[in-house]
Amino acid sequence: MLQPYILAEIKSIEQKLAKIKNEKQETLKIQVINNRPFYYKQYKDKSGKIIREYIAKEQMQYIKQLAQQAYDQKIKAKLEKNLKALRGFDEKTITDIYDHMTQHRKALVEPYRIGVKEMIRRWENESYEKYTDYMDSLRFETDRGEMVRSKSEVIIANMLYRQKESLSYKYERPLILENRGKKYTLHPDFTVLNLKTGRIVYWEHMGKMDDSKYAADFVWKANLYLLNGYTMGGNVIYTYETSNHPLDIRVVKKIIQEIRGEQEVW
Repeated sequence: MLQPYILAEIKSIEQKLAKIKNEKQETLKIQVINNRPFYYKQYKDKSGKIIREYIAKEQMQYIKQLAQQAYDQKIKAKLEKNLKALRGFDEKTITDIYDHMTQHRKALVEPYRIGVKEMIRRWENESYEKYTDYMDSLRFETDRGEMVRSKSEVIIANMLYRQKESLSYKYERPLILENRGKKYTLHPDFTVLNLKTGRIVYWEHMGKMDDSKYAADFVWKANLYLLNGYTMGGNVIYTYETSNHPLDIRVVKKIIQEIRGEQEVW
């Protein structure tokens, strides 16, 4: 019997192939002059002569359509190969197609899947609105020079920062989740990216678990994560603390080792 993740991949590929049109009559050509892209439509007339026509930037929707069409046609053969192979899913060649495109062309298409390099590029260029509630609680400074809300968060931030060659983190980066048709914006304490594998982990530090209201809020948040496919110990991790049981640094080390996928990092 095929594993569930293989069946899910087959379904995903079949859905993608169903959306790709077989016809390919017009192609997009991009000429870059002084780092400015100029777009052209290229096709063959009835006599077989190649015709190239300039496309004004005001027709950006059409330009994107041609770019997406070209990308889809390139990836179509790879998808069909992977669908036929099933257990030999060739993920790297799928991501390579997008990785090897120019930045101007990348900006025009939505990739089927991105590789680690592209994920890191997007991560580094990403901007987001800071969490502005309870600003007066941002009283503790990390080694990276940012302000966090507790001494325990300082410890976690600094230990993550020590692994900056292989891990990158963002503090209170927003994450939109949904329940019963309503959207909620959470701000996980740490969003951690593994720079080698592209794996993203959300890390919540629950620092007042002996406070009943705080603990109730945690139950609601943990359930919301689960309802959106974020599993404890998988892509969301929790650390806990009470007034009698402070954060255990050994636990933090173990978690960071697990995120890195290595046995020893210190």
